[in-house]
Amino acid sequence: MHMSKCLVWLFGRGASAACGLTWTVPEPWHSINRDKQVEMIKSAIRQEMNAPHIDTRPYKSLLAHLKKSSNQWHHQFVTTNWDYLLQREIVEMGLSADPHWLSETGVYHINGSVEELGAINYRSDFLLETDLASMRKQTVEANDAFNHVLWSRYFIIIGMSLSCEMDRSFFYAISRHQDNLPIGESDWLIVNSSQDSLDMVASHIQAAIPRADISVLKVDFGAWVNGPMKELQTLGVLNT
Repeated sequence: MHMSKCLVWLFGRGASAACGLTWTVPEPWHSINRDKQVEMIKSAIRQEMNAPHIDTRPYKSLLAHLKKSSNQWHHQFVTTNWDYLLQREIVEMGLSADPHWLSETGVYHINGSVEELGAINYRSDFLLETDLASMRKQTVEANDAFNHVLWSRYFIIIGMSLSCEMDRSFFYAISRHQDNLPIGESDWLIVNSSQDSLDMVASHIQAAIPRADISVLKVDFGAWVNGPMKELQTLGVLNT
């Protein structure tokens, strides 16, 4: 029997942008009281998620591909994004139980989410790009995501730039645990249409995990998932 392998997907803003969600926090909002700013951001993104121009076909295509994954592989989703477009697409698949290709049907939001879930206290706090990295607290969700990352060897980063300290802090934390865990000799594929973002993310990962094997792919997320995703075929994730 083959040991199951986990592919961890880390989604950044570029993944949401490929679905039409390009909204960013207006500059004047940065001077507003933090609690008020958070509420304004949540309201704006919830509204934006239901706007007519939002097209989640990139996520639909990705999930359709992964549904055809080799039985040796399952997938775990982690995002720095506040929106829950990906989670919504998973819910709409109507899965009655975790299928072989998903570690679980949830998406880890390590910077918080605009999703309204009532009095659930395991979720990560809502973190702003302007927040100091020290504001990241140990929540059940963040700890689970972090442990998944530390014990995994295969990663794909979609549409992430690591341009803010809050996002980079997640990778700095990894560097302290890499010596005796699988993450220390991990394989990474970075997918982004921006060469600057590719270079920045690759350099931060290499600095945090010196023994990591890093590949970059300059392509838009939407275009990539509409193709054969040859990189996943080469890895053995998708059957050729």
